Amino acid sequence: MPDRGLVGRTFQNYRMDRFVGQGGMASVYQATDLRLQRPVAIKVMHPQYAGQDLFRGRFMQEARAIAALDHPNIVRVLSFDTIEGELFIIMELITGGSLRDYIKRYQESGQFIPFEDVISLTSQMADALYYAHQMGLIHRDIKPDNVVLRVQDATSENGGSSDLSSPTAKVKVNYQPVLTDFGLATLAESGDIYATDQPIGTYPYMSPEQCLAERVDTRSDIYGLGVMLYELTTLRLPYAPRSIAEAVRMHTREPIPKPSDYRPGLPAPIERIILKCLQKNPNDRFQNAAEVARVLRDSLALISAAPASSAKPMPGAVPTGDAADPLSITDIDALSTEVMSLYEAPEQPPYYTPPPVSPEEVGFDRLIIYNEAEPTVTITLNKNLFTIGRDSNRDVRLGGRRVSRRHARIERGFDGKYRVVDLGSTNGTFLGDAQLIPNIAEVWDQNVLVRLADYWMRIEPAQPETDKRPAGGMTELERPLGSLHVSNVPGRSGGAAVIPSVPPQERDRIGVSLSATLVKVAPGSRVTLALEITNQTKLVDHFTVSVYGIPAEWYTPPDQALYLLPGNRDTASVEFHPPLNSDSTAGQHAFEIRVSTRAQAIVSPAVQGALEISPFYDFLMDMSPLQIRRRAMVEVSITNTGNIATTYNITARDRGKNLEITSSGKQFTVMPGRSEIVDLKVRAKNRQLIGNTRNVTYEVIVEPREVKGSKSMTGEVAIPPYIPIMLLTALILIVAMCGIISALLVPPALSLIHANQTSVAQAFETATATQWTPTPSVTPTATQTPLPTETPTPQPTPTPFPTLFGSNGDICPGSPPSRLQIGLQARVTAQGLPNRLRAEPSLEGEILDLLQNLTPFIVIGGPTCDTTNFIRWWQVNANGKVGWTAEGVVPEYYLEPINGGDSGNAFPNPDG
Repeated sequence: MPDRGLVGRTFQNYRMDRFVGQGGMASVYQATDLRLQRPVAIKVMHPQYAGQDLFRGRFMQEARAIAALDHPNIVRVLSFDTIEGELFIIMELITGGSLRDYIKRYQESGQFIPFEDVISLTSQMADALYYAHQMGLIHRDIKPDNVVLRVQDATSENGGSSDLSSPTAKVKVNYQPVLTDFGLATLAESGDIYATDQPIGTYPYMSPEQCLAERVDTRSDIYGLGVMLYELTTLRLPYAPRSIAEAVRMHTREPIPKPSDYRPGLPAPIERIILKCLQKNPNDRFQNAAEVARVLRDSLALISAAPASSAKPMPGAVPTGDAADPLSITDIDALSTEVMSLYEAPEQPPYYTPPPVSPEEVGFDRLIIYNEAEPTVTITLNKNLFTIGRDSNRDVRLGGRRVSRRHARIERGFDGKYRVVDLGSTNGTFLGDAQLIPNIAEVWDQNVLVRLADYWMRIEPAQPETDKRPAGGMTELERPLGSLHVSNVPGRSGGAAVIPSVPPQERDRIGVSLSATLVKVAPGSRVTLALEITNQTKLVDHFTVSVYGIPAEWYTPPDQALYLLPGNRDTASVEFHPPLNSDSTAGQHAFEIRVSTRAQAIVSPAVQGALEISPFYDFLMDMSPLQIRRRAMVEVSITNTGNIATTYNITARDRGKNLEITSSGKQFTVMPGRSEIVDLKVRAKNRQLIGNTRNVTYEVIVEPREVKGSKSMTGEVAIPPYIPIMLLTALILIVAMCGIISALLVPPALSLIHANQTSVAQAFETATATQWTPTPSVTPTATQTPLPTETPTPQPTPTPFPTLFGSNGDICPGSPPSRLQIGLQARVTAQGLPNRLRAEPSLEGEILDLLQNLTPFIVIGGPTCDTTNFIRWWQVNANGKVGWTAEGVVPEYYLEPINGGDSGNAFPNPDG
């Protein structure tokens, strides 16, 4: 038996309820914590491991490290122990299934997972990995089987199926991925313990270094994350090895199949992220998981305009249910083009006549910048660094409105290869058809165009010396624009501008040496770099120092030129002072120093250095609104005013436990200068029946994970009672006034009535006593005057207080009057979200199923009033599933009788 007979047994205060599954090292059970009466998951190590003393010791050590992890996307370890010879890990129970099950549902439906869901799931897993890596743990076995899904909420969508497991379901369930099995691979990896004859990891998800049994680091997890991202995007694996030999061959030597070959319309940024994660060399991958999370979230803006394309059916699949017709590949390409650019790059650059090369430009590559509506510009690449942007202090200034002030940078390495870096521009930089990831250098193939806004660039290789002609024989218009001392290109309005060209280099005539090639500085402080300049010419001259590659506000060059005799040397200094703001991003920034002469117009070779800016942490916090009544959404904004990406933990608390506060997340990573908005849902747990409005305060705390120094703000919630004291006082006053009025008016009325009764009685007596005197001829007769007859006044009939039909005497404050009773056929209302079917009549009860709109059921028990939330619960049988569901909250009904009369009548009459 795979469960080893543990089901039904009790270990300490844990009762084993159900066998869930097993892996290579442990079996998983669903259990009940008898002391706290809550479900938990228990992982029991296999006997062959539990019986080894060395393994047991390492198990306890690793379990302590895993239990210290506190991240919403990492499974919480509640406890660990050795019980009756068994090694246990007690974890929180997550019932949303695994990511493997999630992928299989889409594979069976024939539809792709929407891009938004792919990015959301993967970026959250990257956040969890980065957190674990910072805590010193490497997972080593990233795969969908080790990711479970926590159900966060369900959102209603138009159309679709009522089947919850279908991707076209009307209810879209939002999941939070949770990583499991941290540290178990580390346990099995020990060289002193023979754990298994299989290598550590799963063949399709193993990194090349894992396959080769080499030392692994955090970048191995990034490779596994890239395989999962590939699988989530295409619903297939990049490689499917069945043995370690195949894994070595595929992961280390075979090229990566392009994801776009299996998913038409895949946005280029996502494909580039996948391929970068799956690089064979760890140095070519993302260097930490935080980078993966950041670029994934940044890429979401590029595809948000085309959500329909992300759910396009797989090739050869037939759409099922009520799914809408998918976009064609042409439609997807059109949408992608519209999102990524207002213009399409031409297949080939427009023809132009290259200007002749002057003698000083021989041996240098040239940068060709062109625009369809402007003249072409050439710039000599006589430096290793060129910055491009709209600012006047950029090496290449482009005047287009869609060009950022600090848009991109071109670097030339020692290997002669060019690299292009997007500096976080607004509209992006494109290498071919792919948008560059901000602040990630990409090798520039000279056959590929680079596009910035409306401008295209390419590199023209250096011309041989046989092509040169004397510069003196050229007219002003024939001379290369890169050598003209101009600030704007003639004939342009807001076009490209070039910096004045550098005079011809004389490599051996000016000596320059730096006191240090790496300069470290803290933002807001100053540091001086000394450099020694030697005049190796035969003339006296003035020497000027220039700095390139970093913003001008970060440094101050020498204010005076050095006056040097031939053969003399002297020192100058450059002061670096990056400002204390988010623009001075932490890390190393390459720069170049050149020295030029005034009289001889020569320039020294570039001397390269790096400015390393140390990180500083600071942030601003704001909350709005600060005062709410009963329930509302509160926005908390976090602005990172530091110079490094920072992760913030958000907690909210009220000391009186009177509020229920839920947030859209507990941990957020914010880039320098960026802001993050966090939504808090705040509502009062209960209200007084009679009393005054209570003002309850709560506190929201934002704490950076990397450093100490939290900030907090206080909000206030006004909780009104059901019956305010003022209203009760007013009712008492009204009753008192009625009593006073009655006391004043009733006695005179009674006196008048008594007087009328007396007069009537006297008149009756007079009439009966009166007799006529008889005459001789007439028989004496007595005539009696009849009594006056009073018309009876109709009296009001008291109406009995209505009894609520179906309430069974149960009145639940806060719930609408009941419309149901036991034995009645009812259904979920057509409006609103589906009802949850729970195991217990409480909001904390386990969710058994979702009852879709218009789902019929039979009432078999209840009602029960939840005295905490004041909600009436009925026990129902819906298609064989028995559980409890709520009838509604004032003024909204969730349930309605099928044949109970007018649906708008709160008191339906069962007798008609």
